[in-house]
Amino acid sequence: MEKVLLEQIYKHFIAAIKNGEYELVKFFVEKFSEIDINLPSFCGKTPLHWAVFKKKTNIALFLLERPDINYNALDELETTPLAWACSLNQIEVVVALLKKENLDFHTKDIHGKTALMYAVSLGNLEIANMLLDVFDDGELCAQEDYQLILKLALNRNYLDLAEKIKSHIHQCFF
Repeated sequence: MEKVLLEQIYKHFIAAIKNGEYELVKFFVEKFSEIDINLPSFCGKTPLHWAVFKKKTNIALFLLERPDINYNALDELETTPLAWACSLNQIEVVVALLKKENLDFHTKDIHGKTALMYAVSLGNLEIANMLLDVFDDGELCAQEDYQLILKLALNRNYLDLAEKIKSHIHQCFF
């Protein structure tokens, strides 16, 4: 397919994602195999980033079904789709992402925040608990900021979450 035509199709594909036009997104993906579903747009967001960022859950879930989707991609802020989903309280997307193999939930964006930090700092407690549930013993301690995460929970009076964080930290030292 001609490069200029493919670029135009890709622009319409991204617009369909942003506008939540599920059937059109599905059509583009199924009809135009030349579309790179991991290609960042002009500002660095992949189609999955856009779907999560614009809260188009059904489109994000559709894209996550694709075997070739890069769910660890970084955007212009070095933010993963998981971090966006955690910050925007998109529980269904987080659940789908947590089922993926080799999901990197420790990536820090340009602000030095991880997905867990966003979930805790924005009060998305269900998501924070889900993330803690998938951490292996001692894994939270591998993050340099575990004390900051605990302090965030305590400062916001999320006492149950703080206890859960403490129990993970306790595994590191005892």
